[in-house]
Amino acid sequence: MGKMFDAVKHAFCTAGAVLGIAALGTASAGTVDTAPQNGGTRVEDGQDSLDIFDPVTRKRHFEAHGDRWAVFAEKGREGECMAKAMGWILDQKELDVLSTPLDKVLLLVPKGREAAPGCIMRVSEEGEMHMDSVFPVLKGLPNEMHCRYAYRWQRTGGAEADLFFAFEGGPHVSLYDPFFLLDAESFKQDAPVTMEVAAWAYSARKATEDSHILSPDSGAYKDLRRMYPDTVEEIRISLKGIRAMLSREYASEFNFRVPVEGVEKIMCADWPMYRITTTLVGEGEGLRAYLYVAEHLLGDYIPQVGDDLEGRYWLTGHPKRAE
Repeated sequence: MGKMFDAVKHAFCTAGAVLGIAALGTASAGTVDTAPQNGGTRVEDGQDSLDIFDPVTRKRHFEAHGDRWAVFAEKGREGECMAKAMGWILDQKELDVLSTPLDKVLLLVPKGREAAPGCIMRVSEEGEMHMDSVFPVLKGLPNEMHCRYAYRWQRTGGAEADLFFAFEGGPHVSLYDPFFLLDAESFKQDAPVTMEVAAWAYSARKATEDSHILSPDSGAYKDLRRMYPDTVEEIRISLKGIRAMLSREYASEFNFRVPVEGVEKIMCADWPMYRITTTLVGEGEGLRAYLYVAEHLLGDYIPQVGDDLEGRYWLTGHPKRAE
């Protein structure tokens, strides 16, 4: 197996192979994700694009992971990070090679890592191995959730999916499960599933605005004045510690503002990151998660407990796996 992986690695490095590099642009924030209540799966047929609109979810699904790795690169060098992640996987001595329900499709995951590249490997009819996808595999925080719908990616033959979940005290949210092929059956049993949830920042910065002044022309201002006539004329809304996630055009992507509850410095492959303990959204316990932020994105800023962060992230999660 080691010699086979060495050969695959050499082929990728020689060709400078890059999977799914594309900029998602700056789609405006939308409303919180909604999903149908009747579950099921969907694969769009007859489309070659990586950018697919699903009328069931009313979301676009971008079926590649290049933008995940672009967070570590200077502009124009994003492909180097994808190739580096691919090579890093194949260098690992401690690697789980997992069989999947799909014929000749394997899942490769480094062992004992809080954040690391993983990949889907497909064996061709000629016995050659190809990396179909390379994605972050992240340790998350547990949340009891209920899967409502799975959109299965056509590019990898249904091996990957954006999943739509409900959870107590919050909105429906969509996320990507790197172990979807192994977890799919557990999502079909109409029962709660404990998901380890993590967010991968595309952009992040310290939030500097701690309040927002409502415009006197806004409906919210007029409603509050009507309900509380003794309120001072200037209505200022505190933003400190707010948990906000606004869905974007693409499934599993959100604009965010969150409080920093804990900070750790970790490595993902050879890249330094901050792992932020936080609550993404919801009342009470809410949706708990680790937020992974590449050090490269923050410049000289070091997150501190008590700060608020804002930016854009991709949401991921999976049922807890045996060590």
